[in-house]
Amino acid sequence: MTKKVGYILEQIADKDNLRRAVKKSQRGGKAKRSKQIRDFNADAENQIDNLQKMILSLEFPPHHSRKLKRKADKGKIRDLDDEDYMPWKIMSHAIVQVIEPIVNKTLIADTSCCIKGRGCLYGVKRVKRILRRNQHYNWFSQSDCKKYYQSISPEYLERALRHKFKDEKFITLMKICVLDYDSGDEIEQALADERAKKERCTNWRLHKRDDRKPQPQ
Repeated sequence: MTKKVGYILEQIADKDNLRRAVKKSQRGGKAKRSKQIRDFNADAENQIDNLQKMILSLEFPPHHSRKLKRKADKGKIRDLDDEDYMPWKIMSHAIVQVIEPIVNKTLIADTSCCIKGRGCLYGVKRVKRILRRNQHYNWFSQSDCKKYYQSISPEYLERALRHKFKDEKFITLMKICVLDYDSGDEIEQALADERAKKERCTNWRLHKRDDRKPQPQ
């Protein structure tokens, strides 16, 4: 049984954690030229106090974002949400700093990219190792999911978080700061259809694995 982790909200609201998040969020010359960052730095300690109060009370300003398009590698156009620096951009770093070490421990060895020490080169080495050990494999698939993160339903992400974390206030914080997005009508309709099928099903064993040993006759 998975051991759930608690008291996450207090760790995120810790002032030392928030100061580190501020420092990370201001990396790069372009970030430092931002007017929002200059305004924040003019009264940084009071701003950090205010942010800590927001986290502990779970009371945040309205969540607004601006839709931007950026050209990435190989000319691919990506849709980005540009959020206000205070509190949203700082919050993303503050949350990651606390939960990343916990989540990384649950990942399989082949998971790579966006993980310290396990970038693209690590992933390539893992694939080559698998190929050497399984030379009888002749077919492989390479795929790229369109708008992958947006297509993940917030409902499923919340379930995954509840499986690992027992801090209900932290779950609420994630719903406010991270899971506040629309995954699209197509995904939502698919989820609604799945829920309807489960409600019509009378045999719960079809939807929940039964690990119990069969009783002798």
